[in-house]
Amino acid sequence: MSIAKTRTKKCQWESCNNFLEPKSKKYCNDCRAKYFDDHGRRKIEACKKRLRTISCTFEGCSILFETTSNGQKYCDDCSIKAEKRNRKKVKDKMKKGPRLVICQFEGCNKVFEVAARAHSTKYCDGCKKIKKQLWDKEDNKKNKEKRASKRKKYREKNREQIKLWKKHHYEKNKTEILLKQKEYYNDNKESIRKSKNRYKKRKRAEDPSYKLREVVSRDINRGMHLRGYSKNGKSCWDHLEYTPDALKKHLEILWSHINSLDENGEIWMTWDNYGPYSTKRKTWQIDHIKPHSDFHYTSMDDLLFQECWSLANLRPLDSRQNMLDGVNRIRHINKHNKAA
Repeated sequence: MSIAKTRTKKCQWESCNNFLEPKSKKYCNDCRAKYFDDHGRRKIEACKKRLRTISCTFEGCSILFETTSNGQKYCDDCSIKAEKRNRKKVKDKMKKGPRLVICQFEGCNKVFEVAARAHSTKYCDGCKKIKKQLWDKEDNKKNKEKRASKRKKYREKNREQIKLWKKHHYEKNKTEILLKQKEYYNDNKESIRKSKNRYKKRKRAEDPSYKLREVVSRDINRGMHLRGYSKNGKSCWDHLEYTPDALKKHLEILWSHINSLDENGEIWMTWDNYGPYSTKRKTWQIDHIKPHSDFHYTSMDDLLFQECWSLANLRPLDSRQNMLDGVNRIRHINKHNKAA
């Protein structure tokens, strides 16, 4: 049983059925020697088949010699002479010192020195950098998608390792990183501000949840300041009982409410016409059914704050109607009769 477990493979040599040793791959100990003898014999026969007779091409030598190499030109004696001659040529070249070369880059005819040994130097140092940048740019264009997919696969495969490396790198170089960020921000304040504004504008146009997040946060901040308080750097969304997505769904459901329909009984509210009152087009806003000014809260943990900004107290309303209600204080007088 022990042999069957440890020696399951048999020797692959012709007419040999011996079991292999645990570390053996193909042949048993007896057949391995036979294999090496056979392999050496075959190698010698192959060399003999490739063996050919050629004449030496070195200067003043035409001796016939046998070789198996396709690239050999000289006999053994002449090969040594050729090597010495090549070394001498290199030494002579080095003795001459640097040589002058004209830069071959477009628009640059600068004359610069290169080492005597250099053969393929065509561009000066400045043009080399430009040439490399151009080459990198072209190469990136050709292989942009390929490299992007490779990077993406690597990131997905090594997500945790990348996080750990970034964390370790930040902790190790925290002061340098923060200093560089501060310097970059001070040098590029205007461009950073414009870039952020462009991003926010595009995000507001594409994502209604993002727009609601900003609008609600701004209105709460303004309401706190009017009451003589502030958010103290905290996010209002940590204190509200819903998310921007939940608010978005709540408003979309109320678009089809009977009080939100137009004269023809059709839904007219969309995220494209959400915004302040305009004389050019019909718009809608988020309205507090019980007016915002009636809630005298002091912080975002106040129960009045929760009641004011609960989903039950928020609805979509025609901007013009909302403005008229605020001016005439209709709902204040009518003791906050909630619209259905």
